[in-house]
Amino acid sequence: MINKILVLSVLMVVASFASADYTSKWCISDDPGKCPVKPTYGCPQAGGPGAQELSKAACTIYNGNEKKVLPFRITTLSSDGGGQCGISVYEVTCIEH
Repeated sequence: MINKILVLSVLMVVASFASADYTSKWCISDDPGKCPVKPTYGCPQAGGPGAQELSKAACTIYNGNEKKVLPFRITTLSSDGGGQCGISVYEVTCIEH
């Protein structure tokens, strides 16, 4: 009986981790040295990825040959002008149901 309870408790903990939302931060700037977070990416105007593209990549999960983009929410944490595209810090939350 105790073993069954232990197994069920472990399964519930694993399931709660598997369904937790995932959060990631990054910076987009023409001067990566000034970014307060890593990783950093170049300006979309210069061919770097944009926030939408990076969010899709961060929220893509693979299961064998299948891939699925989870729903996500992008938040701009900070944005300063200057240079080609300024310095912007973003956070994406991948929403698992």
